[in-house]
Amino acid sequence: MDVIEFLGNTQKKNIKNSIQQRIQEKLKDYEKNLKRRQRRLRDLLEADYIQYNEEILWLINERVKESFQKRIEWLNTQRLERERAEEYQEYYESKLRHVISGLDQEKNQKISQEFKEMCLLQSNQLKQESQAESQRFAQLDARKRKDEKLLDVMKKQQQTKELEQQILENSQREYCLKRNELTEDLKQQFVDNQELLNDLQEREKEKIRNNEWHKCYLAYCLNEKRDKIREEAEFNELYRGTGCVLVANKKQPYSKAVRSILPHMLSKKYRESSFSENFRLTAQEVKCLSISRSHYTIRPLSKASKVTMVVNA
Repeated sequence: MDVIEFLGNTQKKNIKNSIQQRIQEKLKDYEKNLKRRQRRLRDLLEADYIQYNEEILWLINERVKESFQKRIEWLNTQRLERERAEEYQEYYESKLRHVISGLDQEKNQKISQEFKEMCLLQSNQLKQESQAESQRFAQLDARKRKDEKLLDVMKKQQQTKELEQQILENSQREYCLKRNELTEDLKQQFVDNQELLNDLQEREKEKIRNNEWHKCYLAYCLNEKRDKIREEAEFNELYRGTGCVLVANKKQPYSKAVRSILPHMLSKKYRESSFSENFRLTAQEVKCLSISRSHYTIRPLSKASKVTMVVNA
């Protein structure tokens, strides 16, 4: 029952962990989707803002063009009306001259002079009106040019702000990248310097150890050399006057077991005890007694020779 309950609890925990993991993955996906939508919405808003500004500029330009066209049409209609009025006036003047041609000459001249003055006054009035209209048209044209320049300046300012923002973002991004690269380079340089320092310390320690070992080795070799000289002097002193020939021979006719026993047989205590009992080796029977750097061995020249011990009484 406990096993079944344990398995059930384990399965529930696994299901719960898997559900939590899926929930976290879904939340991460939702967060990524939300950020992507926010970026898309920001881009759309910026595009709409730019399009809205362009539409406003286009509408203002169209209105200015429309007002300019209307003004030109109005001026043309005024000019046509003025020309038509002048034609009518000339017609009525000619007709009136024909009517009053039969009247008094002075009266006709007076009427003609008054009529000319009236025409001159009307023409002056029309000239003043045309000049006023021309000035108004020039003012409208100057205002239109001023508005166009203002729109161009606003557009250039907007473009300049956008370019400055882009330059600032690019400079910040480049600064962050350079700072990260410099940090990584400094870390790597610190690691390399630390490794080099550790290597130098290890080399110094190894050099110190090697110097100490070399000193110990030289002292050991000196002591070993002294011991060998002392043993050789004792050995020569021991065999002095016995008639034995001490010859160094590299041949090893004996077996390994015999070679391992002979140095013990020729040890100091054995030699002292044997010679204290007056045992001697004859020169004809023992031909070679080899001396090596590590130990001393007695070796015959051939298999036919025999080693005998002769007691000299």
